[in-house]
Amino acid sequence: MQPVIVEWMDAHQGEGYWHALSDNDMDAHVIRTCGWLISEADGGKQGHVTVAQNIDPNEMMDHVIFIPSKMVERIIGLEPIHVV
Repeated sequence: MQPVIVEWMDAHQGEGYWHALSDNDMDAHVIRTCGWLISEADGGKQGHVTVAQNIDPNEMMDHVIFIPSKMVERIIGLEPIHVV
């Protein structure tokens, strides 16, 4: 499985009180998720980019996120670093 950073557009809310819309943050809310890219063949969800934070030797996974493909801005593949 490929280690990646996924940059994706997230929904976010405005202020939780009465205010003018011009006071809202109008910038894009881009999230960066880092982990192991899980293909559909390996159990990833169809129509989504599936990323797991941790994978053990038995290929058990935790902290899995399913990002709708249409929300993904880009995927950056990472190369392993060999620490001496």
